[in-house]
Amino acid sequence: LGPAWKPAAKRERQRRAASNFARNKAPAPLRPVPANASPAAQSLGALPPLDLPGSPRRRRAAPSRRDNTAMSEWQVQPAQARKERQANKRPAWRVAADHAWERSGARFMMQQLAEQEDPPPYLLLVVLTGLPGSGKSLLAAQLRARGFSLVCQDSLGSRQACEDAVTDLMKRGRRCVVDRCNHTNQQRDLWVELMKKNAPKDKNAVALVLHLDADVETCKQRVLQRKNHKTLPPVPASKAVVDDFQRKFEDPSQERVWNVEGDWSPQSLALAVDLRGTLDEVPVGALKPPPPPSSADGAVARLVAMGWSQQVCEAALSISNDDESAAVDLLLGHSAQEVLALATES
Repeated sequence: LGPAWKPAAKRERQRRAASNFARNKAPAPLRPVPANASPAAQSLGALPPLDLPGSPRRRRAAPSRRDNTAMSEWQVQPAQARKERQANKRPAWRVAADHAWERSGARFMMQQLAEQEDPPPYLLLVVLTGLPGSGKSLLAAQLRARGFSLVCQDSLGSRQACEDAVTDLMKRGRRCVVDRCNHTNQQRDLWVELMKKNAPKDKNAVALVLHLDADVETCKQRVLQRKNHKTLPPVPASKAVVDDFQRKFEDPSQERVWNVEGDWSPQSLALAVDLRGTLDEVPVGALKPPPPPSSADGAVARLVAMGWSQQVCEAALSISNDDESAAVDLLLGHSAQEVLALATES
């Protein structure tokens, strides 16, 4: 080998020395050149020892005391690991029962059934429909006494205000009753769609359309007996309004409809709606005949049970000549201050 080999050998020695430093080892001492080596080997000079297979390796330096302290901070001590194993150890019968449970597939089947089963239906919305004077406000007052929130267009003034109120109640999961004529299916579907869109997902919410099918002439008589009604005053022209609603009225076609005909008791019907309103048809016994007329004190007690004060109820009955239905219409359409003012004027 000529002088061109010397730079290559020098680079090899530098590479091996750098490799030794990278392994945190001190550089190995150079191997002396034997006396009987060839002239080429003598020209290379001393070389590091060869790392042949099977040769004994040098032990790495033991970690310092500082490293042992740092490792002990996160390592689990044997005594602590033994205590954890004993605490997590389960009896053999429990392990065998769990294995049998898993092999049988019962857990998987129960999970599938839980995902498929829906919660029981929950009555969240009651939509009243019927002609003016059919008794909607009286029934709505009884439902209000049983915890339903009342949405009455005669009180709120517009349909948009009723829509906003129903949307807010549905988002909060509050039961409510809509007191409007709702004489077309389009108007009834509007409230049902609002419930489906805004009702809580964890409740299987349903809506009930309650059709109060009263005779037209009976509705006209009730309209003429009402006093201080905001939208339909007791004048002969109101009879034409009732006839107009009768011509435009559409029979309900929703999924859950109760048709109420003839004489019925507001208390019994409100109780049936509250307890069994998720049924598709009117339950037997819900349409009990109305109780016989009682004294004014009994009417005051019934109105007080609906949520108004005794003074306001007495004033409403005095204005309506002890007609309980007319008093309910008056209380639903006016504030307490307005009812007291009307009683003072009369």
